[in-house]
Amino acid sequence: MNFLRSPLNLGMIASYYNISHTTIERFSSSVTSKTKLKGLLEILASASEFEQLPIRPGEEESIKRLINHLPFSFENPKYTDPHVKANALLQAHLSRRMVVGNLAVDQREVLLSATRLLQAMVDVVSSNGWLSLALLTMEVSQMVTQGLWHRNSMLLQLPHLTEELVKKIV
Repeated sequence: MNFLRSPLNLGMIASYYNISHTTIERFSSSVTSKTKLKGLLEILASASEFEQLPIRPGEEESIKRLINHLPFSFENPKYTDPHVKANALLQAHLSRRMVVGNLAVDQREVLLSATRLLQAMVDVVSSNGWLSLALLTMEVSQMVTQGLWHRNSMLLQLPHLTEELVKKIV
């Protein structure tokens, strides 16, 4: 009798990208064919890999101020939740909002994990055959790499160009 089984798709994705089984399960159960950009960011920030993101004493106020200036609102945010912090740091990166001190260190960690997590999310979405959502997820991956929202001018990727200069050029 052969007890060896072939690995399941989600397990192979989790193993390939070195992410936790709880994260891959969350991606699989949370993403639907109707998920939009805000939902993708929330699902990404809910990854188990961000549970160890530290919330330092007094940092809640900085996170609260940061959240108040981001494009996507939070429903009853808990400022001591590392997943809320990860989402806020991701949105701040895409909005090119400067964070300093420990928040900048944490943002770098979030961005390093986000790239790998988004690649896994693309595989999960693709496995379900959702082409438009797979393309959106790839776009989010590009946005994280470029540090821009999809609606921003691509010229902002060039060094020393600001939104004011881009408006004058275009």
